[in-house]
This record gives sequence, structure tokens and C-alpha cells, in this order.
Amino acid sequence: MNTAPRKPEIADDDAAAAYEEFLPEAQAIVDVQPYRLDPDVAMANVKTGMRVVAKHRKEISEHLPRIDLREIESLGRLSLAVKFAAMAAERTTPSDRLVSQRLAEARQIRGTLLPVVAGLAATKLVPQSKYDDIVRGRGARDTAADCVALAQVFRDGGAALEGKHSADPEMIKKAASVGSWLLQHLRPANARAEKAAPPTPAVEIRNRLATLLARRYSRLQSVAHYFHGDGWEAVAPPLMSRHATRAKKEPKAPGSSAPAEASFPPPAP
Repeated sequence: MNTAPRKPEIADDDAAAAYEEFLPEAQAIVDVQPYRLDPDVAMANVKTGMRVVAKHRKEISEHLPRIDLREIESLGRLSLAVKFAAMAAERTTPSDRLVSQRLAEARQIRGTLLPVVAGLAATKLVPQSKYDDIVRGRGARDTAADCVALAQVFRDGGAALEGKHSADPEMIKKAASVGSWLLQHLRPANARAEKAAPPTPAVEIRNRLATLLARRYSRLQSVAHYFHGDGWEAVAPPLMSRHATRAKKEPKAPGSSAPAEASFPPPAP
């Protein structure tokens, strides 16, 4: 039985087609790996690794006859399929990163609308008690609840508040939707711990596609190791490898005898 989730409605037809292309093979996988990917980082590293294939394409079949070149060349589309599946999974089981992004958005909205409500309360256009209730709470769930409450202040005011404040109507709607979403997905700190629920069909498919990507990408890394030896990671970085930026060195004070900063190779993966 096909347990694939309904295809998300997004504009990128290539991503949707890639999802459908690799779905049957992903569903046939027996040993599914835990999901530890950032699909955007993985896509970038796949793009880097594919340069190895382009450079040595004519040599791969001769030197590495057991490597399926077509599978390796499909990695770009496969990484796109993983991204598509990850988007579908976040609709049912939001990632910690998505929750953090929504919470940051809620804090920004609260910071914008709260001074407007303060001004309306000061001019007696809304009850002071409503403003006081909003500013009283602390914490992530309170931020979410504040957004819902702020939107309701403007809804309750209705026509009486029209033209008497600078709040954007779209931001007011956003406050209600983002706050409500967060209230559904943020657990109270003192809530009873829940047993881990089985993965949703969307999450299961995402995990399967990510497993397929990791397996195929390891073959590309084998190609990189064959042709580039110890420098293979530079041309085919691990899927979750991120660019590390060094902090700028502070200029030495005159007369300082501190030794220059030593340069060390990156740690082994």
C-alpha cells in the first residue's frame, strides 16, 4: 500500500517531479537511517560534489566499473526530492528549527504591535487592563499568547480604532496566525512528558528519501577519494558539512610578546 503523503502544493514543479521519481525506490528501503539532515545544506554539498563527476565522467566507467554513473548523476534531483519531502514533513511534525523561526517572528510582531496598543490604552481607546494582561507574561508560550491577544485587541476595537493607529492589518492577521500556530506546537515546561509518537507518513517518506540520498552520496565520495586521495573531502564534503568561519584576529598591542595564532588542520569527521 502506498503510504506517501499528499503532495504539497508548491510552485516548484521540478521538486515535485523529483519527489515522485524517487518515491518508489525510497519506499522499498529496509534499513532506514535516523534523519539528521539539513536539506538545504545537503543540496549545496551535493552540488559541490557533482563537480567531481563532471570532471572525471569519462574515467569513472573505466577505473570504477562497479559504480553506477546514472545513480550518481541523479544526486542533484534526489537532494531536491529530499527538500520537497522535508517541507511536507514539517507540515505534520514541525522541526525545532521551524518552531524557532516562528518564535522569532512572533517576538518581532509582539515588539511592533505592543507599543501601538500601549498608545491606544494611554488615550483610553482600549482598556488599560488588556495591555497590562499582555505585558505580564514571560516565556515562549506567553509570547505566542500575546500575539493572539494583540490581534484580538484590534478585532474587538473594530471600527472605533480605524484610522487611529499605525498597525498594519496584515501584521495583525499574522499575529493571530503565528501565535495560534505556536500555541499548538510549544509544550508547556511543566506538561507531562509524552511517549514518542510513531512517525507520520510524511516523516517516514522524508527519512527514506534522506537514507537513499546518503547511500548514493557515499558512492560519489568513493569516486572523489579514488581520484583525489586525501583531498577528497574538499571536493565531496560530507552532506552536513558547513563552512566554518574563523573570528577575525585582534591586532596585537604594541610590544606584545604573545605568539602568533597557530594554524591547525580541521578535525577528522
